[in-house]
Amino acid sequence: MQRTPGIERIVRDGEVFSLEAELPTGWIPGYRFTLEAHQPVDYEPLNWFTATHPASIFRHSLQSERLIPRLRAGLLNHKLTLRTVDGPVETRRLGSADELGRVLDEIFDVARPVAPGGLLERISKGLDATFLSPGA
Repeated sequence: MQRTPGIERIVRDGEVFSLEAELPTGWIPGYRFTLEAHQPVDYEPLNWFTATHPASIFRHSLQSERLIPRLRAGLLNHKLTLRTVDGPVETRRLGSADELGRVLDEIFDVARPVAPGGLLERISKGLDATFLSPGA
C-alpha cells in the first residue's frame, strides 16, 4: 500500500463501483468499474481508438502523472499540479520549453521522444485545455 496525497474512496451502486477523490469542492468520480471478467478483445478497440483517432485527446495533449511517497504530480499540457501529503496544492503554468524540460526530467523522470521545444509547439496553449482540434 502506498500513502499518497489526497483521500480516495470506492463507492458501490449495485454492481457498479466508482473510485472517487475528495477535492475542496467535494467528491468527484475518477472512474467506474464492475467486477465482470473482461477479455483482451474488450480493450483492444478502445486502445486503438484512443491512440489513433484524430479526435482523441491523447493525440492532442501532453499528459503525465507520477506518484511518489509524498507527492502526486500531474501534468496537462502547460498546467503542472503538485499535491503533497501535508501541504497545499500547487498549480502553475509552465512558461517555457526549458521549464517543461526541467519538469519532465526532475519530477516525471521521463525520456522525451523530442526536445521540450518540439513538445511545447505541439500542445494546446490553454491552461486547462485537453483538446486541440485537428488542423488547429
